[in-house]
Formats: sequence, structure tokens, C-alpha cells
Amino acid sequence: MSDTIIVRADNNVVVQEENRTVQVATPGLQGPIGPQGPAGAAGGSAVIHVQSTPATHWGISHNFGREPNVVVLIDEEYVMADVTYPDLSTVVIGFGEPQTGKAILT
Repeated sequence: MSDTIIVRADNNVVVQEENRTVQVATPGLQGPIGPQGPAGAAGGSAVIHVQSTPATHWGISHNFGREPNVVVLIDEEYVMADVTYPDLSTVVIGFGEPQTGKAILT
């Protein structure tokens, strides 16, 4: 037996099973808009770290006050690395063997 679920343009949900069709009622009215959240961090900030000496761990300081996104490049190619955040102003990137390259924190 195979079930088919269809969401129609009018937002009705229809479940079709062998020998029967079940229609779920249209959703109710939307509730009121909630309060505005706090302002986000200023945009455009980035730290570019260049690691010219091979190392298994790169320690990078920043002033974001949060855990930033981290992109790691080895030989100008994106790579996966072990990224940890000892505190809100430090990132440590770890590798299995010493590496040189670049890290971009945003």
C-alpha cells in the first residue's frame, strides 16, 4: 500500500491511501506579529589569518564577541578542519598534520 500526500495551492493537505482519501482542514488564521528582536552585530567584519609556518593548531584572536563562521583554505582549496572556540574571542583550528594556509572568520 502506498500513501500520497498532496499540499494544494489553497494550503489544504490531502492524504490519498488505497481506497480512501482523507482531507485535512485548512489552517486557521495567523496570530499577531511578535516583538522585534535585538539588533544584530555590525556587518562586514572579517578576520583573515595567514598561517605561513606549518602547524597542527592555529590559534586566532578576534573581537567579534561570538563564535564566528570559519572558512579554511589550504593551497587555495576549501578544507574541513576541527574548529573549536575556547572563548568568545578565540578560535583554534586543528589538523592531523602540520598545515600552512588561510582562515577567514566572519
